[in-house]
Amino acid sequence: KAIWELYRKTIAECMYSNKDNLASNDIEMYNKNITDAIIKAATISIPIMSQNSNRLKKLPFWNENCSQAIKDRNKARNKLNRHKTTENAIEYKKHKAKAQFTLKFESRKYWVTYCNTLNKNSKLGSLWKMTKKMNGATGNSSIPALKDKHFTATTNKEKANVLANAFSDVSSSKNYSAAFQQHKDNYEINNANNFKDDSGDSERSNNLNICFSVSELNSAIKSCRNDTSAGSDNIKYEFIKQLPDNYKLELLQLYNMIYKTGKLPISWKHAIVLPLHKAEKDNSTVGRPVSARLGESAGGPPFADTVRHHNGRHTKGHSRTV
Repeated sequence: KAIWELYRKTIAECMYSNKDNLASNDIEMYNKNITDAIIKAATISIPIMSQNSNRLKKLPFWNENCSQAIKDRNKARNKLNRHKTTENAIEYKKHKAKAQFTLKFESRKYWVTYCNTLNKNSKLGSLWKMTKKMNGATGNSSIPALKDKHFTATTNKEKANVLANAFSDVSSSKNYSAAFQQHKDNYEINNANNFKDDSGDSERSNNLNICFSVSELNSAIKSCRNDTSAGSDNIKYEFIKQLPDNYKLELLQLYNMIYKTGKLPISWKHAIVLPLHKAEKDNSTVGRPVSARLGESAGGPPFADTVRHHNGRHTKGHSRTV
């Protein structure tokens, strides 16, 4: 279990001991310093749980009655295997039948209770998810072989390359017709001034372009979900929510620096892409690419939410509070 008090204390100590080295005019270095401090504090205060992919999750209806029934059945089965007598065989069959009855009874009881909680506002996705859990579906199926023209990808590296090439082809300009490509090139050459920033000082100083406030950052952090998985930096949103207020100001300063310069850390430009397979298609297609997160770094999504809260507040004419 995470010790959040120790986490915040470690963050504060790291902040004060490296106060002069924490902030940087280099966005990459500034982002790295903040990330390293969070990971260091998390390593000290949050235990690392082993990831065992072969570990089976308990069924949602499983309780002490189910465990005891299975335990008694297994005990009778082991006794029968050691001493194959008629008495032991009868005893095993009794416990086996009792275990089957108990599991079926507890399963029905749990399902009825769950169904009574459903209403017109219940989401269909949640119902399907519970149905799969009741059936013991683990969702650990391996990725099938992928076909790329005359090549079949079987290893994970080959599959990753096939997916990357397919996603690149989808967004490639080679999908444009020759006429459209020629029109696009001519327009970009003849109207180069349209792509330059010629805004004046008054336009740059309007509400949309001023720095983010503390309240906007806090609203963005609060909107982040805790149940999402960590990215490549191993930082979960809960780590950011538990930051001390002073350290959040460092995060705010980084966000404002990014907003002013228009430069994003390289790690924020990475994304975990999930190829969702189309049911009506065969394995010759790689499916539809869907980004699981806006950037693998945990700092990316809160920054995007901060921008959304910032723009939403000013475009709707709401007053700002700091």
